[in-house]
Amino acid sequence: MKRKVFFGALCMFCALSMMFVSCKKESAINEENPVVFSTAGTIVWNGEIDRAVAANIGYVESERPNASGPKITSNAHSSDFPGIYFIWDYKQKDNGYLKVSAQVFAVFRSFTLTTKETCKFFDFKISIQPGQIMTDDYCYVFFIPKVYNNQNINMVFVSEFEESNKQKVDDDGNPIP
Repeated sequence: MKRKVFFGALCMFCALSMMFVSCKKESAINEENPVVFSTAGTIVWNGEIDRAVAANIGYVESERPNASGPKITSNAHSSDFPGIYFIWDYKQKDNGYLKVSAQVFAVFRSFTLTTKETCKFFDFKISIQPGQIMTDDYCYVFFIPKVYNNQNINMVFVSEFEESNKQKVDDDGNPIP
């Protein structure tokens, strides 16, 4: 009997420890932009399934001579920006896609993604589009085209985060009206 009680207490301690560790991972602070990012866990690129729900968004040629904001690496997860994932369609010479956790939009109404193509910079305002469909893993996908003479997207940067007080999401990542 004592063994069962001890084992039960040990299991409870382990479960509480794991909950504490996972709660500590729920947010990260970016030193360049001291704002809290909520995460929905590791974002996984689901190929055609994600491409099918990607929203086309507009862009403008940036007036800045250089990109501003931290760089987002492609085909990898950024510890500075959990919940934001950029990937080229097939190869670096192709268009790109940005996959963003719904929980990011619980904190931010929008942010700017800047692409660098040769010596030109283009700004895409990333926000949930009217009628945009969420993926099964509670993310929104945005199509990021090459826009300058069919040149490669060399780099991608994020900046200009606009905080949101309007949109909240539940524990499953579903927007709460």
